[in-house]
Amino acid sequence: MPVPHAPSRCPRAFTLLELILVGVIVALMAGLALPRLSGWSERARLQDAANQLDATLVQAAVRARQDVRAYVVVIDPSRRAYALRPADQFDLPDADWAGPFTLPDDVQIWAAVGGVTATEAWIDFQPDGLGAPASVVLASGRHAVALVRAAPADAFERFSVTEPSDE
Repeated sequence: MPVPHAPSRCPRAFTLLELILVGVIVALMAGLALPRLSGWSERARLQDAANQLDATLVQAAVRARQDVRAYVVVIDPSRRAYALRPADQFDLPDADWAGPFTLPDDVQIWAAVGGVTATEAWIDFQPDGLGAPASVVLASGRHAVALVRAAPADAFERFSVTEPSDE
């Protein structure tokens, strides 16, 4: 005759109280980490936009030297867009034009050429490597990236800024 087994004293599953406690701990940790991680995607979109603009500025300088012809990068802050165009065919449709490139919805752009900020800016690139001093700022939330050409023969330098949080 089979002998009945005594009930085991070791629980085989988690109790409801244990599951609720683990859920509360996970929720608290996510609540602490989420504000720090939410700025990550904002910074990534801003850096991608800055990389694309930087590549367009470099392309303008290289093409001006190679083609022995002036190029401009036109920046339109109201549309959050910019384009690379030959300076001598500025008003004509041309296959050499690159763009317009549109920035993501949360990224704003401002430009100043020769110390003057305008509603639309033209950054010039001459075949001899010269151009007016210029700066372009891309911003999103608390983060900003500035591309600055301090002197006519300088290349653009990048500066990243993050506004301190109020925490």
